[in-house]
Amino acid sequence: MQRLNKRSDYSRGSVTNQYNCTKPISILFRIKDQKPVTFKAELLSCNDFTMCFKTDGTYEGKILWNFGSGLEIDTSTQATPCFKYNNSGKYQVTLTNLNAECPFIKESAEITVPEIGDSIVTVSIKQDICQNSDVCFSITGKYFGNLKWDFGNPASTSNSATSPDPCHTFTAAGSYIVSLKSENTVCPFKEVKTNITVTPKFVVNPLANQTVCEGKDATLNASSNDSLATYSWFDATGKLLGTGKSLTVNPMTAMDITLIGLNNKGCKDSTKVMISTFKFNYTVDLPKVYCPKTDYQIKLVIANPENYTYVWTPTDIIVNGGTTNQPIFMAATGKTIKVVITNKATGCSETREITPVIEAPLIYSFSGTLCNDQSSTLNLNITNSSNYTYVWSPTTAIVSGGTTNSPVVKVTQGQVLKVLVTNKTTGCAEELSYTAQVLPQVTVTFTEPNIEIKQGASTDISVKNPLTGGTYTWSTGEKGTSIKVTPFNTTTYTVTVSDTNGCTGSGQITVNVRVIPCSDKDEYLPNAFTPNGDGKNDILYVKSNAITELEYVIFNRWGQEMFSTNNINEGWDGRYQGREMSPDVYAYYIKGTCLNGDKFIKKGNVSLLR
Repeated sequence: MQRLNKRSDYSRGSVTNQYNCTKPISILFRIKDQKPVTFKAELLSCNDFTMCFKTDGTYEGKILWNFGSGLEIDTSTQATPCFKYNNSGKYQVTLTNLNAECPFIKESAEITVPEIGDSIVTVSIKQDICQNSDVCFSITGKYFGNLKWDFGNPASTSNSATSPDPCHTFTAAGSYIVSLKSENTVCPFKEVKTNITVTPKFVVNPLANQTVCEGKDATLNASSNDSLATYSWFDATGKLLGTGKSLTVNPMTAMDITLIGLNNKGCKDSTKVMISTFKFNYTVDLPKVYCPKTDYQIKLVIANPENYTYVWTPTDIIVNGGTTNQPIFMAATGKTIKVVITNKATGCSETREITPVIEAPLIYSFSGTLCNDQSSTLNLNITNSSNYTYVWSPTTAIVSGGTTNSPVVKVTQGQVLKVLVTNKTTGCAEELSYTAQVLPQVTVTFTEPNIEIKQGASTDISVKNPLTGGTYTWSTGEKGTSIKVTPFNTTTYTVTVSDTNGCTGSGQITVNVRVIPCSDKDEYLPNAFTPNGDGKNDILYVKSNAITELEYVIFNRWGQEMFSTNNINEGWDGRYQGREMSPDVYAYYIKGTCLNGDKFIKKGNVSLLR
């Protein structure tokens, strides 16, 4: 069978007749492209649910449409059919090529039959006579899809809406054209335009709150955007105080007054005003204790401090702010401070006397055992230490607890630490300094600084001149001043010592391991031995410094086993079952495993001599 690789290609072969005569032939084949075919569906009109279909792509032969409606007649063989569905919704439509030769692949797709509404809808409005800038809209008629309202009020931040029954507040009086459009791309209803007229809302202008001294009158004047409006004044209980554009009251205490205006359409609006009787109401923000040799501030906590004037005395200890509610003074004992406060609006004044108390200086000491360049606890001893905050510096020397009176520090001899101590109650702060006095550096040396062993051997490592009471911990997990080790390779060991003060030091020592090679050339067996009882060369041993496992066998010339062992310390004495063997050449077989895990096999001959 021949595969054709081109759209037009020849297939060559031969034919043979009954006389075995053969002739070559060539046949031209033409291959047709198989291209996909898709389709589209569109609504025929807005009168019913008829969908028209159109293919996209070329094909041969007949086609079969299946419209997926579930109706009794649900198919068509027309090239561009139209089909009437009963309802809107989603349907699975299938297109099949009935051509038996090279049909296109069956195409199946989901189509949407759109919903159909009225071509014309109407808009109704609801507009209050007094609040006619607030207009609500509603729709009469059947529609589908999204809506878009344009209220014709570009000055508004909400000039559009999409809900079916929106409300809109127009920003100013005037005439507006409100439009409603359907966002449905299929069968939208006709745009609806509605005229809206907005008249000004009746508004009573607000009144400014007033504050008067006790016994003084307060006069209020009403106004609005309607010159013909009438006015009534009421207190907080609803009692009528008066009518007309003006009202004068003489309040003994603070009072709330409501002004109600009424225009000729019957629309109302109101505003409230508060008349306060002036009374000084402030507190003095003053610590119980002031800091020695430090400027301090007195704060008069009062509402709207800019509404007052302040005169402080004596002037000789005022640093600045002598005409404010927050002056700064020099700390001075035996001084009484006075302030005269005057309300700018009413002229009411009050005099207040203040006597400050000066705080005593800190009494402190430092303690703690400090190890050289190691984490150690430094204690700042102060009575009632929890009454203070602490900030230590430099931060590079603080390991932890930098905001406590017992930080963990890491310093060297003579290094200076500073701590800012602040009283939580008074805010008084003092910076203290401490020059570090540290213990000598803890060191570790070894009795033998250079150790070398062969692979597989053991050695002792010992600390030279160990500290009395010191605790020594090795990197192996062992404790003590010496350990025995058997490293397979060159290894570095670390020992850490902690003295009785908690100071630590460490040392390292490297044990160099001399590696013994492993091969059949490094295992020695003599080529002859003389088991004659003279004590010389009587036993045939395998000699090696690297073997950990051994299989050692001796055979005679006929392959009979004379001797075998797995112990490198055992050898052949020239006997078999207690009988001396005659001089001859014997074969040996050695199989072993070395210290490094390598394996080897060695074979050869050995002569037994007598």
